[in-house]
Amino acid sequence: RLWASELERLRKRIAIGANDVAVDGAFTLMNEVFCDLNLAPELRSNCLVRIARSPTLQAELRAGTHPIPTHLLERLVEWHDLQSTLSRLDSGISCKANVAEKVVSLARDVHSWYMWRDSPGLNPDPKIATQGGAVATTEAPFPPTQVTSGMESEEDEEETE
Repeated sequence: RLWASELERLRKRIAIGANDVAVDGAFTLMNEVFCDLNLAPELRSNCLVRIARSPTLQAELRAGTHPIPTHLLERLVEWHDLQSTLSRLDSGISCKANVAEKVVSLARDVHSWYMWRDSPGLNPDPKIATQGGAVATTEAPFPPTQVTSGMESEEDEEETE
């Protein structure tokens, strides 16, 4: 799959104002990633919606040696409503650049987690290389986490500052 190049193309589309195309592309990419996991036959479309509505799928994503991080799962659940709305309407909803950036960022994080999950030694999370200009010192890009309620994502914390 050429997901990494597709993510770069989506980022460029935001820069030229093609926000709706970027959002649709990001949701399509996430659907493909979750389809490749072969967790359930219903994970072929609207994956965020299906994950948000299924505690069983959420538990499967949190299981195993490379579980999805809690903050990433929470973001998937948070953004499922936009995917649901867009799937019901053919037109009439337009996303601004900040929304497109967040959805593309979510797709990039899903892709990074998937690549790490698939080959952890070959695919470290690219975001850990530089955080605030300094080299991050974490052993694993996505350490296993415990599920807790009310946990804010890093993006939410940045928005409130």
